[in-house]
Amino acid sequence: MCSRFLYFGDLEARKLFLIAWKKTCRPKQLGGLGIPNLASLQFANCCSLILRFYNSKSMLFRFLNAKYGTPWTPILSKASSLWNDMNRTALQITSIISFDLKANSILSFLWDPWLRRNYIMAEFASLNLDSLIPFNATVSDFLGDVGWLFPDAIPFPIALTLQNFGCNHHGFQPTIRWDGKVKACFSAFIKFYHRHEIIVDWFKLVWHKHYALRYSSFIWLALINGLKTAEELIKRNIMVNSTCSLCFVHFESNGHIYFECDYAFNVLTNLIPMVGEFLLRPRLIQVLHFLGEHNHLANNQKELFLIILGCATYFIWRERNERRFNGKSRCYSTLCLHIKKAVEAKITNWKSADLLRIPWVV
Repeated sequence: MCSRFLYFGDLEARKLFLIAWKKTCRPKQLGGLGIPNLASLQFANCCSLILRFYNSKSMLFRFLNAKYGTPWTPILSKASSLWNDMNRTALQITSIISFDLKANSILSFLWDPWLRRNYIMAEFASLNLDSLIPFNATVSDFLGDVGWLFPDAIPFPIALTLQNFGCNHHGFQPTIRWDGKVKACFSAFIKFYHRHEIIVDWFKLVWHKHYALRYSSFIWLALINGLKTAEELIKRNIMVNSTCSLCFVHFESNGHIYFECDYAFNVLTNLIPMVGEFLLRPRLIQVLHFLGEHNHLANNQKELFLIILGCATYFIWRERNERRFNGKSRCYSTLCLHIKKAVEAKITNWKSADLLRIPWVV
């Protein structure tokens, strides 16, 4: 439903879209649109609840602690869906959290990963601790103002290991830390959720400070092969006319339209003449990096060229659709005029508009 609304604006439409919703919902630096999906929001919410479970004195968390123990404690009875989610999330974030020991801590002695990000039951699995220490024992049961106070039942290897772990006695202090920090923002949880995905090197060039959503979205679609070119449709066994609708010569693919095609390349060089410095005709990603990493351009000038590129990407695709589906066509000079007007309308309200060197203004 969400994908239909985003791509087609119609919840009832049944059309083909080439980008998986999971990919769309990635953060922008990971190649998505930055729309959070429900799974990442639920994960981040559980992370927030876990931190507040240990660091606040809320009655809700005291009740959960009395009923279920801590988020890392194994669930022995039927638990609420909220607690099940917190328990699953806790197991995933063990590598990034750390604990501060306190004499009045609610930390589970056996199950919370406060011992070098591991828990006692795993660290001393060979000692059969479940018969020696109560299941719900807390750190405060063995940690006093003068240090560790172990009964005779505690095995010597545990007592020897824990002597190196001190505690904080200065009133109420946070118990759990996220990546070494007492406070963590929601975006940090989302970032950790996507920790295994690769950062794309072009996201700052597409989503720059002055980006226009419509134009940047089409650059994004083109970069991840989300446009319905003949090549992409034929891959999915949808037989269509494979000839480029702009030059009427070559096979239509994403790389051809941007910018191997004679028509598209003429549009590009008319708008940004310095792109003609390429020995061979560039792809869209090459033009992006060329403009974004140009050493002799100020930041606002780079953003101007990136806006022009995004606008050209959008209007070239519209021209392709007009020719293919409506039988209408415009020469590249006429299309360039439309693009120039659109760009000038976008940059009118920029603070540095008067300082920009627009390529077609002499």
